[in-house]
Amino acid sequence: MVGATPGDLAARALGIVRLAIPIPLSQTGGPASVYLIDNADGSLSLFDVALGTTESLRALERGFAEAGRRVEEVTRILVSHGHVDHFGGARQVAGRSGAKVFVHPADASKVTRFVWSEAVRERHRRYLRRMGLPEATIVDLEG
Repeated sequence: MVGATPGDLAARALGIVRLAIPIPLSQTGGPASVYLIDNADGSLSLFDVALGTTESLRALERGFAEAGRRVEEVTRILVSHGHVDHFGGARQVAGRSGAKVFVHPADASKVTRFVWSEAVRERHRRYLRRMGLPEATIVDLEG
């Protein structure tokens, strides 16, 4: 684990691996933290998923490989809250692994993209543009 903190090492001993996934939002102050959690049956739970961009998903894939695991081992995705840098890749990971996604009911409509109205999507696009994201990244986020 290159650059592992003492907390990362302690978590690893408990079957938890932190992956630092770069995100293109400079205002967030750093990478998104995603956690791989060993389940008793040998499968994985994933706490947060980072963005659903091609770049973030590649970084997630590299993190799994460095941990000696595969995305297909994920059976549960736990979303901490309804910010896109925490749930954005859930659809792609669940699609590959068949994992169930768990989220607080208050955030479920945010995480379930298909319920977004076009007005909400456009408001989200404007917000991402104000954050400085290039148009190609915004399109990538919408999958």
